[in-house]
Amino acid sequence: MGHIQTFERQMIDAMSKSVTFGFDEAFIRGTGVGQPLGILNAPATISVAKESGQAADTIVFENIVNMWSRLAPSLVNDAIWIVNPEALPQLLTMSFPTGAANGTPLFLPSQAIADKHAGSIFGRPLFFSEKASAIGDQGDLILVAPSQYIIGLRLDAAFARSNAPGFMSDVENFRLVTRAEGLPAMNSAITPRYGTNTLSYACVLDDRA
Repeated sequence: MGHIQTFERQMIDAMSKSVTFGFDEAFIRGTGVGQPLGILNAPATISVAKESGQAADTIVFENIVNMWSRLAPSLVNDAIWIVNPEALPQLLTMSFPTGAANGTPLFLPSQAIADKHAGSIFGRPLFFSEKASAIGDQGDLILVAPSQYIIGLRLDAAFARSNAPGFMSDVENFRLVTRAEGLPAMNSAITPRYGTNTLSYACVLDDRA
């Protein structure tokens, strides 16, 4: 009996991780049709253009500065960065190019074991995620204030097991059922009272093909 409980626990853990992976992907990339509306497809998300002459599949200092400048000021203390792991070599070798901070690393890797994030940029936590787009594609680097993304759960994860369908063949079935929805709180980017550049809860870096 103990072995069955151990196997069941492993099944629950594996299925829960799979559901969590799917939710994370949908909250970032969902189309809003039969699934959550993800950050990348939301109308309020600002796509920041690449620099003139910027090489394909690169992230440069100016990209990050321009994204930071389009984040709504009231959300700065809530913002996080999400980036594809392929960008790590570029981030680790990126530094402030001018001024008193010339040569200072832009990305500061986390030094504390207790930290759940990989490091920080401009003081805000950075998380690596394979759900972000491949390097060079729109959405490989995301700046977002998570508090502005609404997630609704209609049903807590419910795990069930049954041998009824496969009783004669000694087969047991497992299932995990949950229902969720997600969408941004903002319907569109906002134009500040003074200034012309729109601001938002989320900014992504445009294609660099």
